[in-house]
Amino acid sequence: MKSITPQDACNLLNKLLEIDYGFTAKLVTTRFVCTQDISRHPTVQINERDGITEAGIIGVINGMFGKREDGTAPICYQQDENGEIIKFTLIP
Repeated sequence: MKSITPQDACNLLNKLLEIDYGFTAKLVTTRFVCTQDISRHPTVQINERDGITEAGIIGVINGMFGKREDGTAPICYQQDENGEIIKFTLIP
């Protein structure tokens, strides 16, 4: 089995964005309500809003790579002024 890097994950997500923008955008922007147990996971990124805990695929993918020394995750996506995803990239 091959190991992958955060850059490999960005490359795949960018390829999916080219192949099927609608699918990929929906995949990465959809959040699902999760339990507090997920929110306590040490690396999976979650979002808490109005007492509701949610997670999405980017938070899970980032969780696979762990947090960097500064506590941030390695992958994000950039959006244009209309909120459209432009590309996936590593967080500087």
